[in-house]
Parts: sequence; C-alpha cells; structure tokens
Amino acid sequence: MGEIEYGYRCQTPGDATREVEFRGFICEKVPKVLPIDDHTSEPYGRLRAAIFDRFPARELRSKTKRPCQLTDHATATTLGIDENDLWIAAQAVQYNLVLVTNDGMYKIRAVLPQVAPLFAGIENWTERST
Repeated sequence: MGEIEYGYRCQTPGDATREVEFRGFICEKVPKVLPIDDHTSEPYGRLRAAIFDRFPARELRSKTKRPCQLTDHATATTLGIDENDLWIAAQAVQYNLVLVTNDGMYKIRAVLPQVAPLFAGIENWTERST
C-alpha cells in the first residue's frame, strides 16, 4: 500500500478531485492487504538471485566472487528493480497472484516472468482499454 500511496502522491499532489477518485479505486480494487511473512522470503530470495544470475551488471558477472562479496553491490540500480517492487513481486509469486503495476522499470515487465515460471502475470490497471 505504501508503494501505491507513494506513486499517487508523486503524480497528483494536492488534487482533491483525484484524491476522491484514488480512494475509491483503492477501496474497489484492493480489498485485502497481504502480509509479508516468513513464507515470502523464499520467493523473494529466489527472484532476486535469478535476476542477478541471468541479468547481472557487467561489472558483477565474475563467477569467482561469492554472494557475500556482492551484497553491497547488488543494489536496486544494479539489478534494475527496486527492493519494494521485488518484495511485492515475491508476494505475487507466493500467493500466485497477478502483479499489478504502473512501474515502467524494464525488468519488472520483461524479466520477472522469465525468472519466475509460476508467475501469474503482470497487469497495468491504469492503462485504459480502447
């Protein structure tokens, strides 16, 4: 919910009409907030490792380094996906849900389905159908 709130605040600060629309959208489309729990850590770790293994930055491609040597270097910028987005994607995998995002990061739309074969898919509910 924090990511949704953040995205909304960045796009429409102080617009009272949009605020009412936004709150209605949230009530209609987000009936339940799922917790991040012990079971979320497994898909999170699997997703993060798979993204790093298949799509590492050039400077991190050395197979001679141990994962602990890369901890400080495998940042959101390096992986191409923000930490919060990765946790949200892990929940989608954990509960076998469609990931709904308006995030334009390439790796969310193009890479996650490749590294998570059981991933239920990605949708953007802000795109209007024609």
